[in-house]
Amino acid sequence: MNIKKMFQIILCSSVLLLTSCMGESSMDSVKVGDQEIMLANINVSEFQNGEKIYEAKNADEWIEAGKENIAAWCYDDFNSTNEKKGKLYNWFAVNDSRGLAPKGWHIPNFNEWHSLEKKLLVKNGNGEHNYKTINFNNDTVRYCNDHGIFRNEQSGNTIYNYSYWTTDDCGERNSFRAVCFLISKEKYSNRECFPKRSGLSIRCIKNK
Repeated sequence: MNIKKMFQIILCSSVLLLTSCMGESSMDSVKVGDQEIMLANINVSEFQNGEKIYEAKNADEWIEAGKENIAAWCYDDFNSTNEKKGKLYNWFAVNDSRGLAPKGWHIPNFNEWHSLEKKLLVKNGNGEHNYKTINFNNDTVRYCNDHGIFRNEQSGNTIYNYSYWTTDDCGERNSFRAVCFLISKEKYSNRECFPKRSGLSIRCIKNK
């Protein structure tokens, strides 16, 4: 075998390995209607172009990144033992042109989240949501507010255990905030506008 042929084989093997590790097939997901959603929160530390996303390791670093509109992520409680829950990202990372979602996937807008939820309705007459289908019965994930404090959103007696960014902002009158989709274990969901400096989880939907 000549050197040129050997180089082509090595190059092709490397491309296949990279595709297996980074491409669409490496993502655990589930099909819900005509949408395919990841079964876990994303946990990337680089944009699609390979550039590192800034990690805030404490509240002061988180606050500073927000003030400077720097794309950033952190772990729940700034503790790497929470890595299995996925990273929390501010909205500057969501909206960054370098691409936060893995190749072949995208961060959903609010309408996509709402459409997905409607398809998860269990048709047993009581309107219960089958969140188990998309693995929302794991450990709850707090969000990090713009002051570097971790909490679960609460409205009345409802505690929202999962907070997800969408790609929608809240308009010119609320330019410092973006839309998030909240889910509770009590089978409720809600739409809120959170400060863009907050850190929330992200689930991606596969491109069609």
